Amino acid sequence: MLTKYGKACLGGACIAGAVFICAIILNSVMKGDVVTEPIGPPNNYWIPTEADIMWIDSLQTQVKDIETDVNELNVSVNRIDRKLDDMIEERLEYEDGTYDSIRYHESDELRMWIGNDGDTIWE
Repeated sequence: MLTKYGKACLGGACIAGAVFICAIILNSVMKGDVVTEPIGPPNNYWIPTEADIMWIDSLQTQVKDIETDVNELNVSVNRIDRKLDDMIEERLEYEDGTYDSIRYHESDELRMWIGNDGDTIWE
């Protein structure tokens, strides 16, 4: 469908498209095709029962308890790690390269009781 200027007529194309769509719809209706929408979920979905829901809830509670325990253990391990770091920093290093974590302060009173200056408890 051309106009006298050589351009296609838009109205004629729309009418031809509408006739084509109507022909398809009439063919479907006359053959008896019925369009049905699926109702509900397909058969491959899992639908939980009350027992399943209770089990899932208890599992969630267990996971929360385990998470709390892990957090408490993390705090304890961090505290132990800090104490070990403090002990390493405070260790007593000797001139020969050995070290000790216990600081021993010798007093005059202890020297008097154990040494030759006084009575000893082992004599």
